Amino acid sequence: MNKLLNIVLLQFIVFSAIANENKKINSLSKAANAGEEVVYEFDVSNNSAEAQAFRLMIATPRELTCEYLLEDSLVSLSPGETYEGRLKVIVSDQIPIGAYESASLLIKSANEVKRREFVTVRSRQHPFVLVTEETFTETKQKINDHSWARENLDDMLQELERFDFPEKKIISKPRPTKVWSSFNYQASDGEMAFKYSLAWKLTGEDHYLDKVVEFVKTVCDREEGYLSIGAATSGVQVHEGNFFLFLAAACDIIYNEPSFSSEDRENINATFRYYLAQNRQHMNSLGIMNHQASANAGALLVALFLQDIPEIHHLIEADGAWQIKSEKESWQTAGGLSPRQTIVIWWHRDTLWWRRPLKIMDGTCTTGSFRPNIKARILKMPKAVLLG
Repeated sequence: MNKLLNIVLLQFIVFSAIANENKKINSLSKAANAGEEVVYEFDVSNNSAEAQAFRLMIATPRELTCEYLLEDSLVSLSPGETYEGRLKVIVSDQIPIGAYESASLLIKSANEVKRREFVTVRSRQHPFVLVTEETFTETKQKINDHSWARENLDDMLQELERFDFPEKKIISKPRPTKVWSSFNYQASDGEMAFKYSLAWKLTGEDHYLDKVVEFVKTVCDREEGYLSIGAATSGVQVHEGNFFLFLAAACDIIYNEPSFSSEDRENINATFRYYLAQNRQHMNSLGIMNHQASANAGALLVALFLQDIPEIHHLIEADGAWQIKSEKESWQTAGGLSPRQTIVIWWHRDTLWWRRPLKIMDGTCTTGSFRPNIKARILKMPKAVLLG
């Protein structure tokens, strides 16, 4: 059987997340370059009243391209005992860049067989989520060639000159149903971080980079940042979603800069993991409304940044998610546009996620109703050009 049968191409893939000490969240999906190793942690518990033996194995290893290494293949557990295991995966160069492979860990006891799924990605290089290096090259050329592009850039730079991130504070504020504490950031602060990142890439002026790096380090600080409180903005899910949507887009641009240490990058990943965990708790099987739609939009870009394949699927298919239908159904694909050419974002009422400075060229951005009370904005990605 062809080993590549289990590989699914994904156009937006990136770096793996590392669980932090305070909010330890074991990822089921990680990424690395070909030849590099990722490690998954898992546990096996004996909940019976008698001692049990558990056999551990990877299902159908001959059909997989990566190398899978278990520390133990057989463990014996007393009643109530838990085994903490590790699965090492060496990423294969047979997997295309930006593709992933799913593997099943089988846990067999005398009475049952349990299955754990792990997804390993051959990672892409940053940036790739909303912009790429090619996007910046094309945009710089437009700025040189066209006055309207230069005016757009000047407008953004003037806006940044008038702006400064607020000093981080913890506030307690009554909401419609309860009181809770959060940081004092606004949803738009995430977007301003994205704009600072754009300004740095388009001008090469380091003071823009310094601003956004300082902001990201503050938000993602392991001890005093988002991990310590679980709420970045003084609003509700709508605001959290917009904040993290643009924060992920900003981090995608600056993630590999030497201004960040390896510990800083771990903190960024851990912060995003915690936001995804928080968002899952709010998803409701009764349906998706504007607050959750905005929160899910932020979670989707965070999941893309982290290349968390199970989370991406969850945000599309689970209760409280978008539940986007197959490409054959016209309300998803807006008249048959290929999903590889489009991103379909649903919103309820007036919740908008794609705004300046990402503009759409040549009339390829359309808005229309495809089912009752739901609208979609279609971005045809090959022609979605920054400032263009």
